[in-house]
Amino acid sequence: MRTTSTPKAGAPLVWDERLWEDAWERLLSHPERHRIAVQVWRGEAPADPFEQRVATELARRWRRSARNLALLYGLWALFWGLLTWDDWRPDGILRSLLTISCALVGVAAVGACFATRRRLRKHLRRWAATPADPST
Repeated sequence: MRTTSTPKAGAPLVWDERLWEDAWERLLSHPERHRIAVQVWRGEAPADPFEQRVATELARRWRRSARNLALLYGLWALFWGLLTWDDWRPDGILRSLLTISCALVGVAAVGACFATRRRLRKHLRRWAATPADPST
């Protein structure tokens, strides 16, 4: 069972891996983590100040993961795009649809990652403009 207290004004909380592990894995139960994750995805700020701080950090971590996945899928799309380029026959027909299909899946995945980043950025900006506790 976790206990929450009202955050005190002062320096902003700096999340390192150990603090995140303590807050996310040890202090929050599975239903609480699920509820916070759904609220982050929907753009709803949790009412509890502790959960709001966790939700903000979760959104930041998801944005960072989306950036890394966009890079990974971009490399995937580039690899399959180069194979597609080599797969063209002189008469303008592809030898196989696999290469272009994989390249298009990579492009779609990069687009989904950027859309997710944009969505989470919108939520983070809105949460920063309307703090849950005016004393902080």
